[in-house]
Amino acid sequence: DTIVNLTYLNMPKKLIWFAMSASVFVYAGLIYFFENYAPIADKNNPDADMLFYMLGFIAFLSFIFQFGVSRLPIPDELTKSIVRYALLESVSVLGLVAYILTGYYEMSFIFLGLGLLGFIIVSPFSENKTL
Repeated sequence: DTIVNLTYLNMPKKLIWFAMSASVFVYAGLIYFFENYAPIADKNNPDADMLFYMLGFIAFLSFIFQFGVSRLPIPDELTKSIVRYALLESVSVLGLVAYILTGYYEMSFIFLGLGLLGFIIVSPFSENKTL
């Protein structure tokens, strides 16, 4: 019997996790930049509330769906992780979209916080598995 340390095998997952979780901070920087230096948000949109809540609902669904990825019939763990990370990143992307469409500066950071929370929950750095 051979004991295989999965640390080496988890390296691509860790790199992908790091890159995609770091994108949350990029989106936060974009929202800050747009608000303070290059205003592009439509702050007079009469449908802003409806758009914001609709995007919030979609973001919340993405956050919830990422918990079910492990049940998908995908044999490769790396692929499952990428799908999970993409769902979490979509939460943050929807925060950027919500800001651009509604101009709700502070409220848009709720999306980014939810996405970052999800990345912390599924962090591959807390895994210590051996075969």
